[in-house]
Amino acid sequence: MNKDEILRKSREQKEDEGMIHADNSGRRYGFIGLTIMFAAHVILVLFFGGNFAVPMSLWCAFTGAECFGKYKANSRKSDLFCGFVLCFAAAVFFLSYLLWDLLNDGVRI
Repeated sequence: MNKDEILRKSREQKEDEGMIHADNSGRRYGFIGLTIMFAAHVILVLFFGGNFAVPMSLWCAFTGAECFGKYKANSRKSDLFCGFVLCFAAAVFFLSYLLWDLLNDGVRI
């Protein structure tokens, strides 16, 4: 391949590696921020009481979706397994919150 053909094929891809890197870096920092906020919320719940099922379900859903994305990119079975387990855990935590809320507070409309 000559230089012009390589440049033409690169332009046809319509994917900018710099943007892909920026997106991945942003996701990494977003995950770190989410984890810090999750830990802070769990610590507050442990000291002051309450239900931590909602942040737990959000964290599990986010992490599970990230595992599915990793599986799509690298086809590792461990990422697929983790994705299923975490998404199942997210559903369980969400259902436990719904049941806890309905049984303790009643239905609010």
